[in-house]
Amino acid sequence: MIIMCVPVEPHVVMSSTTPPAGKHPAMLVCSVFDFYPKQIRVSWHRDGQEVSSDVTSTDELADGDWFYQVHSHLEYTPR
Repeated sequence: MIIMCVPVEPHVVMSSTTPPAGKHPAMLVCSVFDFYPKQIRVSWHRDGQEVSSDVTSTDELADGDWFYQVHSHLEYTPR
């Protein structure tokens, strides 16, 4: 038996929220769902530069149906 693994494009949802605690008044959330394989990179950019401070992300989480999801949060101060 030959099993073919076909890459599946992710479904991305962006939202804005107020963080429960932290040093910034706002938070952006990027949720990436239903992708395969699990190797994916989510990054935040401001003014053309990658932002790495005040970012938290989950590892890739298995959905139990061969697909994965990941969530990344960016705390920031609007300007």
